[in-house]
Amino acid sequence: MEGIGIVLAALALFVGLAALWFANDMAKRLGEQNRNLIETHIAGLTRKLDEGLKRVEKMEPAIIELEKRTAALSNNLPEALRELEAQSQSLDRLRSRLDDLEDNMVKSDRSR
Repeated sequence: MEGIGIVLAALALFVGLAALWFANDMAKRLGEQNRNLIETHIAGLTRKLDEGLKRVEKMEPAIIELEKRTAALSNNLPEALRELEAQSQSLDRLRSRLDDLEDNMVKSDRSR
């Protein structure tokens, strides 16, 4: 009986080692597939990031110019507001004169 036990133990050991070998082989295959998938995905992301960086680099001079202009405007803001108020008052005076002119024209047409 001992001989059958040894044969069964050896067979069980062989089956176990074969299962480990198959599992290891499948893990390698899946690892390669996952690595290929990840590398493809990362390559696409890298390409998009490079395109984005190029766009930012192209926009950088315009952004710097805009920052300078914004700083200049913020420094001259009180003066610009005074000028805007003066322009608004002039516009109101002109509007009033135009209204008066229109009223006079309507009155002169009615008197005819």
